[in-house]
Amino acid sequence: MSLIVTVHTSEGIVMASDSRTSYNRMATPMSPISHYGLHFTESTYKTFLCGEKIGISTCGDASVNGRPIAGYIESFINNIYKNDFSVEKTTGELISYFYNINPKLQTVFHVSGYTNENNVDKPVVIKAVVDENRYISIDTSSSGATWDGESETMSRLIKAIALPMGNINFQNKITLPTGDEINDAFIIEKKNTVLFEQADIPWNLLTLQDAVDFAIYAIKTTIDTMRFQLKVKSVGGPIDVLIVRPNEAKFLQRKELLIQ
Repeated sequence: MSLIVTVHTSEGIVMASDSRTSYNRMATPMSPISHYGLHFTESTYKTFLCGEKIGISTCGDASVNGRPIAGYIESFINNIYKNDFSVEKTTGELISYFYNINPKLQTVFHVSGYTNENNVDKPVVIKAVVDENRYISIDTSSSGATWDGESETMSRLIKAIALPMGNINFQNKITLPTGDEINDAFIIEKKNTVLFEQADIPWNLLTLQDAVDFAIYAIKTTIDTMRFQLKVKSVGGPIDVLIVRPNEAKFLQRKELLIQ
């Protein structure tokens, strides 16, 4: 799966990602049992510097037509991206590029950079989904963070959550007062529910260093939590961190090729 985190502050944008990728070959009636199984790697690049001022992160489907998606992203950067592309233009071209290759690709991108309006530099963060052939702009009028991929751990820690303390009544179908019907739903009595409010993080007060620390915290906490869970460890390996500012973008840390 992966986990990508993008934090935007008044000082700059931080983009971070883990390095683990798992590939599975599904069983088919015609394929021999030796062709089934999983493949893992902890050397996948998921955050990229596009030109000099735009960052791209990816999660979701990590292979395209049987090949790692990183090579396709590098090809997009080298052959399609132009230095005068805005963040919106880059995102549109990126989605078009991958949608034309495989319209069923369940891959999510974060694309970040800056635009200048009335001599004021404003951060731009866009989330794009290939198989839906669409993208949405994240509200950057105030500081904040967005994450995609293996988001359960961070959502439980940061987002508001209601936990049932009593019985849960599962229903095949529920009819709402509006007449709408919901299938496969469950009913929780309000009196038996405990609400945990959203974490009160003063996003607008975060410095760029705070944003770096939060992005690393989000991924490391997910890695450490999944370690003790009975599930596929889909987040792991080195954490890459890209800093994007109005006049520059650079990697604060990025894994390098090594001779083992």
